[in-house]
Amino acid sequence: MPTKKYKLYKDGKSLVIGAIAVAGVIATTSVQSVSADTTTTTNGNDTQAVKTTDVKQDGKQVALQPTQSKDTAVKTETTPQVKSDVPTSVPSGTTQEKAKDTVDKAQDTVKGSADDAKKAGVEVTQKPTQDVTINQGNAVDETNKVLSDLNKQDQAIKQATATQQANTQAKQSGVQVTEKTEKVTPKFKDLKGLTGKALTDAMAHNIGEYNKAIERAVSKEKQDTKTIQALRQERDKAMADYRTELARVTKVNTDRKNAYDKLVLDRETAIKAAIAKGDQHYTGTYDLNGYYGGFLNGKVHYDYTYHWDNAKRTFVVTKVDIRFDSQSPDKKGAGFWDTVYVQGPKFAIPQDSAKGHIQGGADITENGDTLWQQIKNPKYGVLFYLSQNNKTGQVVVHQDNTAGVPYEAVQLPNGDYELARFISRNRQGNPGVRDSEYANWIIGNKVVAHSDIPTESTPPTYEKEPVEPAPLKGTATYYEVETLPKADTPAPQKLSFNLYNVKTTPVSVETPKTYETPKVTPTVAPAPQAKVTQASALPQTSAKEQGNGSLLGALATIGSLSLLGVMSKFKKKH
Repeated sequence: MPTKKYKLYKDGKSLVIGAIAVAGVIATTSVQSVSADTTTTTNGNDTQAVKTTDVKQDGKQVALQPTQSKDTAVKTETTPQVKSDVPTSVPSGTTQEKAKDTVDKAQDTVKGSADDAKKAGVEVTQKPTQDVTINQGNAVDETNKVLSDLNKQDQAIKQATATQQANTQAKQSGVQVTEKTEKVTPKFKDLKGLTGKALTDAMAHNIGEYNKAIERAVSKEKQDTKTIQALRQERDKAMADYRTELARVTKVNTDRKNAYDKLVLDRETAIKAAIAKGDQHYTGTYDLNGYYGGFLNGKVHYDYTYHWDNAKRTFVVTKVDIRFDSQSPDKKGAGFWDTVYVQGPKFAIPQDSAKGHIQGGADITENGDTLWQQIKNPKYGVLFYLSQNNKTGQVVVHQDNTAGVPYEAVQLPNGDYELARFISRNRQGNPGVRDSEYANWIIGNKVVAHSDIPTESTPPTYEKEPVEPAPLKGTATYYEVETLPKADTPAPQKLSFNLYNVKTTPVSVETPKTYETPKVTPTVAPAPQAKVTQASALPQTSAKEQGNGSLLGALATIGSLSLLGVMSKFKKKH
């Protein structure tokens, strides 16, 4: 049996139900059909789901059809119709120069529409150009042909753009609606072979069942519509929260990036200035007098040549000039070996072997020569070495201004660059506790050159952007309601009848004789007088008395008829 699909259509922001055709046949007395429920749109208009007309008996088969007013027309979602701004014709008498100019402007319009279409996501393909020759004789006709074609193309492009934009917007609604269809078969009565009142009753039943099915379908689809609308509202709120948070995070991260970019730019600007300077020199004197109470006497003069190496992104020391002026010690100690050396800032620092061998301040196992053997390894990059025993006054000096050169300088937190450093050997531990002391190499002083180059900035930590809410999922069920069954066309009624041809015959009629009635004056004896008793008042006549009066009248009539009979006989005899 055929079915009609019961479908949701979008009307504005709500979903409405399209009208469903009702098909049925009836050929009896008047039947009033039942209307299914209606759905209300957001603008207050009702869209009729099903409404059938009254049917009256007129001896013909009458089909029940849905009625639909102009206010309840089914509305479907369509993309807006667009129009082209390209003219379709030029005035008569247009010159070929003006015609060409008009065509060129029209083509610019089409190109602009194509660009807009590409931006909207439409796949636009430009076909090869076609040659058109316009002369003074055909300027109007040929131009009108070209303009008409360009107008159609421009309109098609604009329509595709509008459709693409509508599709994109629909896709971004964020609610994935799963559509499914369910068949609904009302409990129809079989109309086969029915006629007359039986057909009327069966059709009325089927119409009622059909409308009940429609009403249930409308109700269920309304609920699906409400559910989907609620999901859309939930999605809209989630998207609004997402956009708000995204805007906040974007601003924070943008501010951080801008600040970082500025630092990077400032550093690059300073680096360019340093590169422009070429080789730079840093000179100075390190006074050893008074070092550890004057045990190391003398001065170290230095000159470091360095320049910016953009490949290594730091300053590189390319030449070192160190000179030592020795001075006699003014005092002697208990015999501890005071030692210092100069190295680049990235070289390793040695570990001293004198552990627990310092007794009473005297280093009994080491001297200037033995210590030099420990630190002359290239990994320490020793540029200058000085050791002086404050007990004997022995001074040991080793100097190599090329050890480890060139080498990289190190930028300090304040932006300046460490070019070299003095490593000294010092007494560690508790002097008051026997065998607790030990010797250790530590950084005693740094050779630092001022720099205008800012320290390299650490990239900022960006806040994590929020994740766009996942699309919500809903289900819209469409119902295919089985249409009303059609009744068989009633067979024509068959009957037969006959008529009579009625004939008549002449009838003989006897003329009756006329008799003259003799005039008789009857002698009538006077009627006996009834005895009447006078009463003071007239009594009411009873039914019995009335009966006696009637009897007397009848007797008088009979007597009259007897007299007439006697008179008749008398006439015949004479």
